[in-house]
Amino acid sequence: MNAHFLSKTEIVLDATDVGQLYQNVSDKVMESMAKFEMQGSNWRFKRVVKLDINTAVYKPLKGNSYIPLPKKLAKTEAIINMQNKDKHCFKW
Repeated sequence: MNAHFLSKTEIVLDATDVGQLYQNVSDKVMESMAKFEMQGSNWRFKRVVKLDINTAVYKPLKGNSYIPLPKKLAKTEAIINMQNKDKHCFKW
């Protein structure tokens, strides 16, 4: 029987303590394995067959220029979307 143990997605920035992050993720996977064993599966951990680490470039949104809104939102009066050609959208 194959068992899959996952941890949640984490955002890693320059200031992130990677050692602590690794410890937290490892603890989560070990906890999931222990729960699985306790549910009467008669399954015992022998080895890691596969370990996937997925990465992606994190580009947070910045409020520095005009972004066109979807037509449905643009027609409401709830959002003011000032169109500008410079990087002073908060000023306008």
